[in-house]
Formats: sequence, C-alpha cells, structure tokens
Amino acid sequence: MLGNIATVSNDNKSESALIGFSETDDLYIIFGTDSKSRKYENLVKNSSIAFVSNCIDDHE
Repeated sequence: MLGNIATVSNDNKSESALIGFSETDDLYIIFGTDSKSRKYENLVKNSSIAFVSNCIDDHE
C-alpha cells in the first residue's frame, strides 16, 4: 500500500514523501526508510507526523 508522510525539518518546514507501508493487527503503521534520508533525520529530531493513505479495500 502507498501513503504519504509529512515530517518537520530542522527549520520547521513541512516535508512530505510518498512511502510504501503496511500495518499490524493492532493497526500500527510500519514503513522503512534509509537512515541517511531527510525523513529519517526529521523523525529522529521530531516524531510529530501527518500520515495520509488512500487505500481502497476491493476484497469485500
């Protein structure tokens, strides 16, 4: 599944990135990122995020 995560940069600007993600049975969102990415650096310094997913469940 794809989603969009917005983080906060060092200069308090929003930065948004498309990510692939999954979720656990408890509805925790899981995604991977490189430890050299801006997203990773932003999350280490400020864990506040916005997350948007446009998932359509066509298995009903």
